Amino acid sequence: MESYEQARDYARAAMEKLDSHRIPASPPNYTVWYTYITRRNAALRQAIDAIIAEGNDFGSGVSEGLFRRFFDLDSSGEALVESSQQIETILSSALGQLRQAGDDHAGFGDRLDRYSQELAKSKGLGTISDIIDHIVAETRKTVERTRKIESDLQRTTDEAAELRRNLENARQEANTDPLTGIANRKRLDVELRSVLDDAAENETSCCLLLLDIDHFKTFNDRYGHQLGDDVLKLVAKILVRAIKGQDTAARYGGEEFAILLPKTPLEGALKLAEDIREALATRRLVNKNSGKALGNVTVSIGAAKWVPGENKESWIARADQALYAAKNNGRNRVEAAAPVRSAAE
Repeated sequence: MESYEQARDYARAAMEKLDSHRIPASPPNYTVWYTYITRRNAALRQAIDAIIAEGNDFGSGVSEGLFRRFFDLDSSGEALVESSQQIETILSSALGQLRQAGDDHAGFGDRLDRYSQELAKSKGLGTISDIIDHIVAETRKTVERTRKIESDLQRTTDEAAELRRNLENARQEANTDPLTGIANRKRLDVELRSVLDDAAENETSCCLLLLDIDHFKTFNDRYGHQLGDDVLKLVAKILVRAIKGQDTAARYGGEEFAILLPKTPLEGALKLAEDIREALATRRLVNKNSGKALGNVTVSIGAAKWVPGENKESWIARADQALYAAKNNGRNRVEAAAPVRSAAE
């Protein structure tokens, strides 16, 4: 990691680049140009240099396009959030030190001022008094400069904090399904890798549920996509209420959802699945605008327990097979994936 002084110089240079090319200082744009300045990504630097060499400008989202091309938000976003937090901590510490230094300088100036007044009362000490007056004046200038630096650092600290908040918001949006507000498939993939690594290392049990809304296309065709979206939101809300702790509920795609259950035996996963199925099956839907009854919505659920040594793709495929078995066996039911021998055997 760079030193405070080096990180500060990089940040200043990045902001100067943004300003010279009239690029808004948004988190993605800042990321692109901070990385350009630090020379951490040769391909990115070559791409930017080529744009500059051809005399093209960075309008119409060119810089944002570079961000999408060269950065994956899960990794770069995490790194930048961490970096901005570290920079913010450094700046806050430096700010505290400067405040203390400013207070010390102010006190020193006051003391010299008092000594000057006392010396001025003594005849024959005019020269010394003049000298001390100059010292007081210079000291006060130093205090003013220190306070200016303090003000600049405070502003920079606030900007670093704002950058971190923006990055965290961007990362959250990138990992969230915009309709239902729960995790999206991208976030689920990250959690799946993490859970599998933990299960393999600590030899714990984990399970995966895949859920599909029964006859959802028919419901959409009959009542419209707006009510269809309301049903998706309802299912997501029930899933969130059902899970706890380290569990993850995600929209897997379309009308399909997933629940990742770390440190959970198959019996616990099947019970949770049955509770969710029943909660939806007994829920009577009503059109809020017309008051018309819409019946109910059911789900089919497949459950699979991870087998030691099994990869992510195989685990998902077995849960998917169990889901289709539930649909083929009449829907509105829960099916467990067929037991298999350890993949490590």
